Amino acid sequence: MEDDFDLLLKDEVSSHALASDIAGGHCFGHAGKRIPKGSNILYGLGSGSILKVFRREERDFRDNEALCLERLSGRLRVDVPELQATGEHDGYPYLIMRRMLGIPLDTVYDSMGIAERTLVAEAAGGLLKEMHSLPVSTLEGCVPEWSTFIGSQKDDLADNHAGYGLEHSRIAEVLEFVDDMEPVEEYQELVVCHTEIMPDHMFISSDKGSPRLTGLIDFEPSMLAVPQYELCAVGLFLSGGDPDLYGSLIDSLEPNYDHSPSTVMRMLLLHRYSNMNRFIGMLPEKLRDADLMTMAYFWFGIR
Repeated sequence: MEDDFDLLLKDEVSSHALASDIAGGHCFGHAGKRIPKGSNILYGLGSGSILKVFRREERDFRDNEALCLERLSGRLRVDVPELQATGEHDGYPYLIMRRMLGIPLDTVYDSMGIAERTLVAEAAGGLLKEMHSLPVSTLEGCVPEWSTFIGSQKDDLADNHAGYGLEHSRIAEVLEFVDDMEPVEEYQELVVCHTEIMPDHMFISSDKGSPRLTGLIDFEPSMLAVPQYELCAVGLFLSGGDPDLYGSLIDSLEPNYDHSPSTVMRMLLLHRYSNMNRFIGMLPEKLRDADLMTMAYFWFGIR
């Protein structure tokens, strides 16, 4: 059964009325066009701003994003959106932020050549190195707390994967893989993690015809986590199984911790958004029946 937020996502008239009420309360006038991206309600507002509305039960996500935008502003080599307001309307948490300048990377990434993608990967690695070097106090108060979160992910591992429709034989393989591999989450030092470094969340500009990374958005799932957790989205969505591209990012990141394919794969299986049905469907057809270790080397291996 759909909840009222799902209905709002589908009902342009009602969602626009909600957005206009919020915008008017902050002297932004009426909401402009709906931005059809992601799982939130997004609207452009006057004066180059963006309204982002969350589900009623996602107040923590709103608070996380607001915290990150405030504390990371001016501390990274790329821009993050300027936070302008937060609040609730009819129980829906929201925030208003400055619209990012530049080109959304996901709109041009597929058309880029390998040289351009390599520049993006190198820049992303440098950005992650910078972010992971920030004091952990930067995200003090961010939720969930890592040990509680990862403990819950392990306790609910089978149910989480079943919820995404993964077949029973694969779930058994997931459980065995997680049990057999090194529990890096128990001893690795925590760092400031975005957790979803992918083209959908990055902005670029053109510098003499070459892409230059200029912005990063969508911090609601950010947290203090082990750095291997950060590499999951990178291998899936940024390098996408290209070992040279992944290697370029790793070279710029210069990790001083275990980033072996099996270790990162274990973090992927424990990830908040570990939809292995979807991820396996993204693989070349010849690999879709492969074991998890083969998949790990495809996504997180370096030539």
